[in-house]
Amino acid sequence: MENPTMKKLDRRCKRTKQAITSAMLALVQEKPCASITVSELAQRADINRKTFYKHYHDTMAVIDEIENELVDKIFSNLNRENVMLDIEDPYPFLRQIGESMRREGERIRILINAGEDTRFSQKLDQALSDMLDTFLKHNTSVDPVVFRFFTTFLGAGLRFIYVQVLMGRTDVPIERYNEMIAELIGYAKRMLHPAVQVPAL
Repeated sequence: MENPTMKKLDRRCKRTKQAITSAMLALVQEKPCASITVSELAQRADINRKTFYKHYHDTMAVIDEIENELVDKIFSNLNRENVMLDIEDPYPFLRQIGESMRREGERIRILINAGEDTRFSQKLDQALSDMLDTFLKHNTSVDPVVFRFFTTFLGAGLRFIYVQVLMGRTDVPIERYNEMIAELIGYAKRMLHPAVQVPAL
């Protein structure tokens, strides 16, 4: 049986961390992240410094956690089983990634507008390239270095396009981008598998 006291402490801990992350997201819209102090973050979160240090060692650790949780949420929203049923068709995967990023769009926009998107972008690129491995790795005899180049390149491009859409920097519908990227992934898959004829460009 769960200890009621521990359950209460766990809820309190979650509320405190939520208050800290909410305060950080508010502050990065007002000033550079590097100039935010523990004191002003604690004040905005309505906690004391001692409470802050029970959860984080500095303010950048808060940003790091926000980024990590954001990437986790984007990919945890995927219905991976259904996406992987038809491994030859990446479109369902792309559609779900786009929808998932759209659901988390507010936090993504805050990080990018705050100029703190570099590490988040790197983490998202890595997660996307790892997922793309699933579509491209089967039965390939291509040099692993070349293979990783393709997945890294495609992952970074995919992240860039979705961010452009989220930030309102393009008028092209996300569905059209998904179609084009699916075609590109299909071409990469054929190129990485020597048994398949690659059409001339």
